[in-house]
Amino acid sequence: MSSTPSEFDLLSPSLKQIPMFLLLSGRELEELASEARLVKYEPGEYLMEEGATGDCAFVLLKGRVEVTKAGVGLGFLTQGDCVGEVALLDASARSATVKALEPIVAVRLGHDTFERLLDRPIFVKSLLLALTNKLRQSVEFQVESEKARRKLLEELARFLEQEKPPQIAEKA
Repeated sequence: MSSTPSEFDLLSPSLKQIPMFLLLSGRELEELASEARLVKYEPGEYLMEEGATGDCAFVLLKGRVEVTKAGVGLGFLTQGDCVGEVALLDASARSATVKALEPIVAVRLGHDTFERLLDRPIFVKSLLLALTNKLRQSVEFQVESEKARRKLLEELARFLEQEKPPQIAEKA
């Protein structure tokens, strides 16, 4: 679906600020803006749900979303972040649920538009940089989660040691 003129006027300057599109030429950005669609979501609405078919990606222009997998919070994304691109790259189901926490304004990139962008080496380079950044953030999140889990287990062990009934403490 093509953008309306007002959407095009809004999209062109906004796309220049998105890391994934930073390396695209002015003409390429204009083409992208003419093919992309501006979408809005209210707080509580879902941009995508885990397990659903992935037919588009979203680039956030405004607002904040929460990303969860199997009900577990994975993090938050804001302006400039992209969601849904993995399902388009490997034709898989959505790997996570994305829910709006604030009013969202995003660029919706359909499958065909995304495929055309993949024909441009400069876009592929930008996409790889964005995915690398996501991978690093994911690893950092896992490390912090593991540190918090270990600390909680240590605190639980100390608490249980202090709270042992006398008969259990004597047998130990």
